[in-house]
Amino acid sequence: MPPDICAICNSPRSDTAGPCTVCGAPPAAGNRSLPVGTHLQNGKFTLGRVLGEGGFGITYLGAHRYLRRTVAIKELFPERAIRHGTTVSVPDSQQRDFHMEKERVLEEARALTRLDSPHIVEVQDAFLENNTAYIVMEYLEGESLQERIDTVGSLPSDDVRRIAMAACDALAEVHRQDLLHRDIKPANIMLTRDERVVLVDFGSARSFNHGQTVRHTRILTMDYAAPEMYSTQARFGPYTDLFCLGGTLYHALTGRLPSAVMDRLQGAGPDLDFSEVAPDRLAAAIRQALQIAVEDRPQSAADFKAVCAGIAVPRPTEQTASDPPQLSLKATTAIGLKVRSGPGAAHSIVGIVPRGSTTRYDILGKNAAKPTWYQIRLSSTVAGWVYRAFVQTRGDLSGLAVTCPAPASASGPQLSLSRKRRHRGTRHRAPASGSQLSLSLKATTATGLNVRSGPGMAHSIVGTIPRGSTTRYDILGKNAAKPTWYQIRLSSTVAGWVYRAFVQTRGDLSGLAVTCRPAPAPASGPQLSLKATTATGLKVRSGPGATHSIVGTAPRGSTTRYDILGKDAVFPTWWQIQYSNTVTGWVVANYFVQIHGDISSVPIPGQSHFIG
Repeated sequence: MPPDICAICNSPRSDTAGPCTVCGAPPAAGNRSLPVGTHLQNGKFTLGRVLGEGGFGITYLGAHRYLRRTVAIKELFPERAIRHGTTVSVPDSQQRDFHMEKERVLEEARALTRLDSPHIVEVQDAFLENNTAYIVMEYLEGESLQERIDTVGSLPSDDVRRIAMAACDALAEVHRQDLLHRDIKPANIMLTRDERVVLVDFGSARSFNHGQTVRHTRILTMDYAAPEMYSTQARFGPYTDLFCLGGTLYHALTGRLPSAVMDRLQGAGPDLDFSEVAPDRLAAAIRQALQIAVEDRPQSAADFKAVCAGIAVPRPTEQTASDPPQLSLKATTAIGLKVRSGPGAAHSIVGIVPRGSTTRYDILGKNAAKPTWYQIRLSSTVAGWVYRAFVQTRGDLSGLAVTCPAPASASGPQLSLSRKRRHRGTRHRAPASGSQLSLSLKATTATGLNVRSGPGMAHSIVGTIPRGSTTRYDILGKNAAKPTWYQIRLSSTVAGWVYRAFVQTRGDLSGLAVTCRPAPAPASGPQLSLKATTATGLKVRSGPGATHSIVGTAPRGSTTRYDILGKDAVFPTWWQIQYSNTVTGWVVANYFVQIHGDISSVPIPGQSHFIG
């Protein structure tokens, strides 16, 4: 029988019960985990029992000493690692890989902090200690989807559909950050006691550029992996995670493992006719997600949800002559594309088309003065302008309408960015010319001026006047409670507020209308507000789902109540609210917010009109 090998110096062990005679390392046998009660970060965290172990790490139940909060603490502990006290050691031959793994763990933590979804595990801390890496996460009481399947076998279709919708919301946020999870499987979907569905374990997550060939390490779970994951150099995209999700949902619905993709390529495959245990729409979405060819799968999480709702989703190459002209982002665009409130870079930003996006947008028109700018439908409620050098167009543009925004009225008072004037080292007030009143800048405007949805810094930013802009904007009024704030017409569709210390005014302001804050909503209408326990602010988006642009934020600790205008048919966990007197937006309503009033009659809006 061959002797044991020391895990540190690779020398043969003559005495398996004692220390290594070469390097003095203790026997490899024994408990891999740290003892209960071990302190980390100078006592900030205390370890409890082990929650789970895998080839790459150990997860402990833990306690945050100062916040008195239960947490989960994940420790990097590779298979061949051993401990000297609390210090983790690996063989010399694995030192380089171990160093890279520690960096990967910290990168996993950083990636998770960028993700904003109730369906993604929350990271609270990350650090290096004991020669290894740790991630501190929220503790999820419940069971994994794998444990649920092991206990009950196949799940009811309604439960699977709920899990699918939540997983799609999570993946939409992951993909919005140009990340792929790469290990969607039942073991990585948690079902908490309060019925929350949470995606966990981002240890395999990597960035991607849609449509570009990238080199990835081959980390996969064979029963759920997509075909492209078997290659170390392939084209990855959201459809990669959706294939894994399809296999996961298939397993949950049928109680059977999906056939590995390599077996399917050899002619063996899962029975994709499982309509007897699932509604046709859900079955259709799963079948589509499990297709071998990437172009046959849903191209995004939103597409998967649309198929579940019975909405036809065109293939990536489809477009008929009767369709309106469309545009999408050029594959060569290195960064995302800014969508502005008017043609030209001086206008405010109303949304972003993220790098790698393959979404197509209807083209509504082009500008007469600036024909290099196209107006597009960014969402059901937002239209904006993009510079055509960064986009590719499809369809017949010959009959495209020519639009031209109306010029601002010259009769009303206007303002523009102030410029700092110097005269012998002191501030200098420019003399009034005719009816114009000029103010010099009290402090240097090093950057552009943020325009907000209401008077005061706590309100969301609806646009920016870039540094050096000479554009003039109509002044609509000033605020009664905060007379240092003016409301301006930022564009034909957007009004906002600016702090007057940073602007110069022209015209007679003596008769300027005084506007108050929006009147409180009547008690009869349903409202929502931010939960007091929400650790961070709540993002308000231009449409339902995390892929839409952010139009505002309800800051942490806010007690403002917002009118509920409706809920979405496809995304029932998203509700539309009246965010300000000029802005409506969408929020996740099942986790971060509390409801006030009767919501039984909240309408489900159809295709909303957009402001063009």
